[in-house]
Amino acid sequence: MKRQIAATMTALTMLCTAIPMAAVAEMSITASAAEYPTSGVCGDNLTWEYDEEAKTLTISGTGDMYDYSDKTDGKAPWYLRWTSCKKIVVKDGVTSIGNWAFYWFSETTSISIPDSVERIGDYSVCACYKLTTFRFPSHLKEIGLAAFMNDEGLTAIDVPDSVEKLGDFAFSYTSTNDIKLPAGIRTIPASLFSCAGLTEFTIPDTVTTIGHGAFAGTKLTRIEIPEGVISVDGGAFCDCKELKEIVFWNPRCRIYDGSGTICTEYDPPHQTGSYSGSITGFDGSPAEAYAEKYGIKFESMGTGPQMSYSCGDDLTWDLDANGTLTISGTGEMDSYFVEHPAPWTAFPDDIKNVVIEPGCTFIGMDAFAKCEKIQTVSLPDTIEAIGDGAFRGCKSLRTITIPEGVTSISSNLFADCTSLACVFLPDSVVAFSGSAFSGCESLVCVTKPDNNILEYYSKRNKAAARFALAKSEPELTATLPAKLTILDESAFKGCKSLTTVIIPEGVTRIQASVFAGCEKLASISMPDGITYIDENAFNGCTSLTSVDVPEKVEFIGKHAFENCTSLQSAALPQALTSIMEGGFSGCSALKSITIPESVVLIGENAFCNCAALDTVTIANPLCMISGTGATFCNSYDAETETATFDGTFYVQPNSFVEQYAEDSGYACKDIAEAPTSEEPQETERALGNVNDDEIVNASDAAVILIAAAAMGAGGESSLNEAQMQAADVNKDENVNASDAAIVLIYAASVGAGNTDAKITDFVK
Repeated sequence: MKRQIAATMTALTMLCTAIPMAAVAEMSITASAAEYPTSGVCGDNLTWEYDEEAKTLTISGTGDMYDYSDKTDGKAPWYLRWTSCKKIVVKDGVTSIGNWAFYWFSETTSISIPDSVERIGDYSVCACYKLTTFRFPSHLKEIGLAAFMNDEGLTAIDVPDSVEKLGDFAFSYTSTNDIKLPAGIRTIPASLFSCAGLTEFTIPDTVTTIGHGAFAGTKLTRIEIPEGVISVDGGAFCDCKELKEIVFWNPRCRIYDGSGTICTEYDPPHQTGSYSGSITGFDGSPAEAYAEKYGIKFESMGTGPQMSYSCGDDLTWDLDANGTLTISGTGEMDSYFVEHPAPWTAFPDDIKNVVIEPGCTFIGMDAFAKCEKIQTVSLPDTIEAIGDGAFRGCKSLRTITIPEGVTSISSNLFADCTSLACVFLPDSVVAFSGSAFSGCESLVCVTKPDNNILEYYSKRNKAAARFALAKSEPELTATLPAKLTILDESAFKGCKSLTTVIIPEGVTRIQASVFAGCEKLASISMPDGITYIDENAFNGCTSLTSVDVPEKVEFIGKHAFENCTSLQSAALPQALTSIMEGGFSGCSALKSITIPESVVLIGENAFCNCAALDTVTIANPLCMISGTGATFCNSYDAETETATFDGTFYVQPNSFVEQYAEDSGYACKDIAEAPTSEEPQETERALGNVNDDEIVNASDAAVILIAAAAMGAGGESSLNEAQMQAADVNKDENVNASDAAIVLIYAASVGAGNTDAKITDFVK
C-alpha cells in the first residue's frame, strides 16, 4: 500500500507541472473538414449532428449515449471536431454522457446538458480548456473518473445534492475556487481537487474520509478537518506549497503514516515530503503523533472531547486503544457498500475484537467486511438479522456464535473467512443463502451450541482440544438446524475441511455449487424430501466414496458429481428422469452404474472419463443418450475426439441404448444377463467407528452427538443397530455426549502419535 501511495504522490507532483493528456499526433487532422462526417448514431436511440457554420454539435433522442475510449478505433464519431467545435448542445431526453464523449474539445466554450442526464461518464468533459462555466443537471446521479479534469477555465462548480457517486480526479487541474459538494457526501474521492486552484475550502460535516491525494498540489493556506472525519489517506495534502496550518477537530482521526501525507514540498525521487507549517490538534491524538514523528510544529488544543460516532439512528460506535470496537444503543445498524463503507473500516489494522451490546437488532450489510484483523465477535440475543457479507473477508476470525432468533444465514456472510474454525447456529435458522461459507477453508465445526463438540470436549481436556483443533487434520461436520428449509447456492463452496454433512428434512433442493470443492467431504446424508440436485452441487468432492440419491430426486444437474474421484458407487432412485451434461464425469473410481427405468435423458459426457467404469445397466429402452461415445467412456482424447470404453452395457434388446452402444463400438449384452449384487449384511463394527470408514475420529463423534440430540428430543436416530452398538463406546446402553467425548479424546491421542492406544483405554 505504501508503494502505491508513493507512486500516486509522484504522479500527482509530475502532473501538476505537465499533464500529458494524449499524443497530439494521434489527434491530428489529416483530411479536409468537408470530408468529415456531419451526423450519425451515438446511442440505441440517439443521433448526433454537427453544424459546420455554427460550429455546434447537437445530440438528440432518448436514452444513454454510447461509451467511447481514447483509442483510435474507439473514439466518439465527432472527435475530429475537437479543434473547431465551439458549442455542444445535448437535447432533453438524453440520460447519459458517454465515457470520453467530449474529451479534449479544446476550443469548446459552452456545453449545455439537460436535466434528464443522470450520468456524466469517465473523461467525458476532460481537457475542455476554454470551458468557463458548466451547469450540472438537477437529476444527476454520477460524475465519472476525471470527468472535468484539466478544464483550466472552470472556476465555479456546484454539484447537485442528487449526485451519489463522485469519481476520482473529477475536478483535478481546474482553476476552481468556488465549489459546492452534494449534501451528505461522506468521502472526498482520491485526487478530487489535486492541482486545482483552491485557496480555501470548508470540508462538509458529513465527510468521514479524505481520499488519497484529494487536495494534493492545491493552493490552500489553511484547512480544518472536522470532527466527523476519521481518516486522512496518503498524499491527501501533498505538495500544498501555501499551506500554513491544518487543524484536526477529531482527537481520533487517523492520518496515513507517510511524510508526503501533509507537506509543502515533495521529493518524487526519494518519495519524501517536508512541511513548514503547523498542525493543530488535541493532546495524545494521531495528529500530535504525526507531527512529532515528522518534526512538525504542533499546536495543542488540550485533551479533547470524548466522542461517539453514529452507525444507525440510535446506535453509536467506539474503538478503544486495545482494539475493541463496541456498538451501543438500540435498533438497526446502517448497511454499507463498497462506495460507502462502514466508518470503522478506516482503522482496518486496529480492530481486534467486536462487541455489540444488547439493544442492536440488525447488523448491516458489509458491516465488518474485510476487517482482516478481527479475532472475536460477541453478539447479543437481541440480534434478529444479519446483512449480506457482514463478516466477509474477516480472515482472523476463528469462531462465532449466532444468537437465537436469527432465521437466515445471509449471502456471503462468512465468505473468505479463511481462519474461521467454528460457527454455532441456533435452531431458529431456516435458510442458508448463497456463498454463506464460501472459501472458509479452515472451518472445523458448524453446529448448534447444544451439540458443540469442541466446547464439550474442551471442558474436560483443554490441551487435547487445542491439539485436536490446531494440529490434527482439520475436519468439519456440518450439523444444520432442524428447521432449515433453504440451503442456497455455494453455501459451503470451497470448505476444504468439510468431512460430513447431514441435511435436515425440510430441505427439498440441493442448490448449485452448494458443496463444490469440499475436498474432504466423505459422507453426505440427504433427506427423503430432496427432489432436485442442481448443477455443480458436489463438483470436486474428491473424498466422497458413495452416494445414495434420495428416492424422490427427479433431476441431477450439469456436473453435479463431476470429478468426485473417490466415488465408487452411486445409487440412483426410481423417480429420477434426467442426468444432465457431465453429471458424473471424471468419477474415476466409479465401477458400475445402474440407470433406473424412469430415466429418459442422459446428457452429453454424463459419465465421461470414468476410468474404472466396467458395467453400465440402463433399464429404459427409450432412454435418450446425448452426445457421442464420450458420454460413457473410460477415457477421452480431446485432440483426436476419440473415446474408449472397455466395459459392457446391459440394455433392452432393440433399444435406443443398444444402438448407442453399437454406434460407439462398445460391448453390449441383454439386460437379463446383468450382474446382480446381494444386499450386504451388516457386520459388527469397531467401537467408535460409527460411519464405517475404518477410522475413529471427530466425524464419528459428530454422528454420535447428532443421534444423541435426536433421541434426547424424543425422536429417532438415523443409526442402524450395528452403528448404535459402535456408538455406545462406554457400554452403558446409552448413546450420548459421553461416548462422543471418549471418541474425541482417543482420536487426539492417536493424532499425537500414540498409535498403540485403544479406545477402551479412555473408558472410565
